[in-house]
Amino acid sequence: MAQMQKMIDFRPRPNWIQSVAHLIKGQATEGELRGEQIFFGKGQCSSCHAAPLYMDQPDARSAPGALSEERTRRWPHEDFQLARIKDSPPYLHDGRCFTLEDTVEFFNIVQQLRLSGQEKSDLVELLRAL
Repeated sequence: MAQMQKMIDFRPRPNWIQSVAHLIKGQATEGELRGEQIFFGKGQCSSCHAAPLYMDQPDARSAPGALSEERTRRWPHEDFQLARIKDSPPYLHDGRCFTLEDTVEFFNIVQQLRLSGQEKSDLVELLRAL
């Protein structure tokens, strides 16, 4: 699935600043803005889904497409690009999560993030905006 997504040219929505891959304040909802803060902060999403492509960024010293050794120890699969993620369920490498809400809850539990219900909703709102 990750290889297929790499072959397709997904573009972020127009309310994103492409060069820095952040929301444009005047065009985003309050929930999307809060979700962006969670994505880059408490949710730790950007540690694997790094801007501007929102997917694993290979180590510059590695072969093209290779994952860094440290990254592979944390999660042995290549990350999916998150642009237009709402259009490609089910989620995760084996399709175990049927909705974005399921996916956020999965990582909330696995990574022990302790996100509140509102934080999870805001993060899902952001993912739908990508």
